[in-house]
Formats: sequence, structure tokens, C-alpha cells
Amino acid sequence: MSTFVSVPDSVEGWEEANELLRNVHGGITTVEEARGWVSELRREGLTRLAEEVECRLPPSR
Repeated sequence: MSTFVSVPDSVEGWEEANELLRNVHGGITTVEEARGWVSELRREGLTRLAEEVECRLPPSR
């Protein structure tokens, strides 16, 4: 199991991102669901937030 590493508070949307990552690492949300959210962020132009979340996701099982 990987360790949860939070998105820094200097990134817009960090609170929601960290909640999502905690849910993924806690087994409440799947990695696939989180990747869907990352895709939505990219479509909305929130590239930095998307990158910060994506690099913190554990590998798909």
C-alpha cells in the first residue's frame, strides 16, 4: 500500500483533491474513479491540479 502524500495548499482546489486522495488510499474511491475526476479537471483547464492528483494516485490494481 502506498503512502498518502497531500497536494500542497498553494494549488487551487487542494482541499477537494486531498479528500479524493484520502478516499482512494482508504479504499472508499477507486483509482479509476479518481482518474475520471482528473480527466474532468483537465477539460476544465485545471491542469496543475490534475497533474498534482495524478502523480499521487497509487497504481491501478
